[in-house]
Amino acid sequence: MPSAAPHSRARVVLIHSPPHGEVDFLNIGLAYLQAVLERAGVETTFFDLCFEEHHAGTDFYDEYVLELSKNIGGGVGDGVDPRLLMEVLHPEAFDRVSPVAEAILRKVETHLPRVQDAGEVFLFSINVLTEYFAAALAYRLRALGKPTAAGGPNLGFAPLRQLMLRCGAFDAVVEGDGEGVVEALVQQLADGQASLLPGVTRLRADGEPEYQPPAAPLPADALPYPSLAGMTLTYFVPILASRGCPRRCAFCSETNKARYRFRSPEDVVGEMEWAAARYANTNFHFHDDLINGSATWIDRFCELLVERRHRFTWESFCCPEKLTPARLDAMRAAGCVLLKLGVQSFSPRVLRLMRRKPDVDGIEQAIVHGSKLGISMRYDMLTCFPGETEEDHRENLARIRSIFDRTEGVHFSPNPLYLSIGSSTQAEPDRYGISLQYFDPETLPRDLRWPVAASGQFPTGFSYGISQDVVQARMRDLGDILKQEGKDYLYLGQTEVPVRRHAPGSRR
Repeated sequence: MPSAAPHSRARVVLIHSPPHGEVDFLNIGLAYLQAVLERAGVETTFFDLCFEEHHAGTDFYDEYVLELSKNIGGGVGDGVDPRLLMEVLHPEAFDRVSPVAEAILRKVETHLPRVQDAGEVFLFSINVLTEYFAAALAYRLRALGKPTAAGGPNLGFAPLRQLMLRCGAFDAVVEGDGEGVVEALVQQLADGQASLLPGVTRLRADGEPEYQPPAAPLPADALPYPSLAGMTLTYFVPILASRGCPRRCAFCSETNKARYRFRSPEDVVGEMEWAAARYANTNFHFHDDLINGSATWIDRFCELLVERRHRFTWESFCCPEKLTPARLDAMRAAGCVLLKLGVQSFSPRVLRLMRRKPDVDGIEQAIVHGSKLGISMRYDMLTCFPGETEEDHRENLARIRSIFDRTEGVHFSPNPLYLSIGSSTQAEPDRYGISLQYFDPETLPRDLRWPVAASGQFPTGFSYGISQDVVQARMRDLGDILKQEGKDYLYLGQTEVPVRRHAPGSRR
């Protein structure tokens, strides 16, 4: 659609909400929106509250992860908890709110005074860890007459979009890529208009949601380089080479999102050259779901970096398949210093259940070879996928120990079965023997029930063929290996914050 002329008086504020989480991630989605707005002549201000809280050591990440950990194997997912949402929006309606809600509300009250006067339109990016703070801050901004909008990976879930509108947190929510609509949406919010835009849901005058499906995303190479104004670059420059994922893993929400597409290797290397000169930083973190979704692409990308001799260093998420010794050699020569691999299981049988390739020998070889090259190899394990047996679990433990016996430059992250919104396991639970439990609006104070009931069903727990006790026992087994290797950190399933605070993936 054609770009709308920028509103001359509307200053736009972009907010990256706490808690920060494991590493110093910057929000590249908001950086792209900021670049589009700047190109249109819109005045912007970026508040990286996430970064501020993380570096001050005052965020509520620990409290939230420990709260989620109470229900591992039976209640963990990336959907919204309607009760926690209502606690941070309407604490006065409850006799007592949860400790997590109290922590969030303290942070909102701290940041509101300096944020509220920075502009006229406020844009948020939300995910499972940030949606409560973002909603609470946006609700208070709207009470001051400031229009708000949000985008984020979970807003493809229609009940969440509707609830965020009905509960009064946002004036508009955006599904999918926002670059194609952000100019027009900002102008509408500033002018008090509400016509339909692709991917945007708003409430009609009668209070009912009105939605238009997203348009086709803009070509990947057509977007401006992201604007990092307002962000602090401590360890690396954020960068994005692709969007989406070509795989269709059963546990992942990426399967229901836009098609996989990537920028040309030349354009990506060009951005690295531009960013290195602009920010005086030659370390790059790729925010891609995986950097090697195309073997042809990664090979050409590495060739370009070697040919141009920039000595950039970079890290990324990466799929473990097809990481041959020769390709890892080329990646290391091109400056790769860290890879995060979605391994999930070393059982060929379980990998097939997950819709993954079962080349466990090749995966183990890649982890060990990459580590010996000097690439820090980090990998995820997803224990207790439906159908996993005790034998499969023992196979995982044996492979993990074998890798540690062969090299020390590795780390793994244990995760219980996690129902991601939009994944096959969440959308087709019967197929995996999963029984979902849904939030009961009747447990809320009377005046707060209708927004939840009208918006749809919200999964808040589940049961299946593996008991919660077994899930917790297998997580302990994996955690014991981390403790033995001196690489313990705060992950789902911990009952207390470990002494070791620097998490996998950090450059510290």
